[in-house]
Amino acid sequence: MLERVVAQPGRHLELADYLDDFDSRLPHAADEGVWKLERRQSFRQPENASWAAFDRGSWDEALRLLEAASADTANELATLGGMGVQAHRLRIAEEPLSPYLQWEFHALHIRHRHGEDIRVGGADLVVALESAGELPEVVAIGSAVLYRIRYSEEGVLCGATAHDDRGLVVACREEIARLHRVGTPLPGYFDRHVAPLAPPSGS
Repeated sequence: MLERVVAQPGRHLELADYLDDFDSRLPHAADEGVWKLERRQSFRQPENASWAAFDRGSWDEALRLLEAASADTANELATLGGMGVQAHRLRIAEEPLSPYLQWEFHALHIRHRHGEDIRVGGADLVVALESAGELPEVVAIGSAVLYRIRYSEEGVLCGATAHDDRGLVVACREEIARLHRVGTPLPGYFDRHVAPLAPPSGS
């Protein structure tokens, strides 16, 4: 079902509307959780101070800024927990890792430490679903909504298409969960594939 999302009608949301809609739907994810699939291998996050440091080649500063922001991450995930919401993420990672992914895995390591359930899979995990092209970035909030997240050509977040059809949402959420179950838990993947890497030179 994930490979069919692009062809499904939905509500076009600009960035601010997407963020507002997302926040308003989170209470509906209690017991079912939030399920995210990340497929692209590189993004740009100019609003993120750590990413900006990474982008200009200041790796030590990028890691320091990630740790400095870890309290905000902890508060974010604690707020979700207070609503009874568990966040799940499947990160598809092709090797050799892109410089962006090397940076992102350090960010994800912090998110996992504070309670996000993150697993990693290679491209082989989703290849059977990609005969018509690479899977989109999607996130399901319970059974309420599925967002197909949109990015600019440069990889900057710019909005989403929201799908409210319950059958579609549930089918995609269950497919993400199925793939997630066979992924590798983040800590083991990080220790073997990320921690030994030399610092990247930038994005």
